[in-house]
Amino acid sequence: MSDQANIFQIIATNTIATMTRFPDKRDEWRANLIELQEQAKALNDQEMETLLKVIIELVDGIDLAQLKPTLTGIFSECWNFIVETIRLQQDPTVLVGHAANNLAITHGEEIY
Repeated sequence: MSDQANIFQIIATNTIATMTRFPDKRDEWRANLIELQEQAKALNDQEMETLLKVIIELVDGIDLAQLKPTLTGIFSECWNFIVETIRLQQDPTVLVGHAANNLAITHGEEIY
């Protein structure tokens, strides 16, 4: 798995986990998201910065219905996966492999 696919898997999985099963970890995850957002800003990665901004807003308690970021490609796939999984209230560990495969397929990779 590429580093890029891995970062999206980590972002999705940790966000889902903190929004469903581990709400006590939200502050810690939020701090990590801020750090990632600062790195994206330093690299002028505007779409990653937008993704992280909307996830931070979600973690801060903004209603999902109000969050409508403009994202494309893997950024959109990551966000949609987070939203769909939270809405379905599914255990994220069941879908982690599925998400990794979906995100990696976008980049023509195969997960083993």
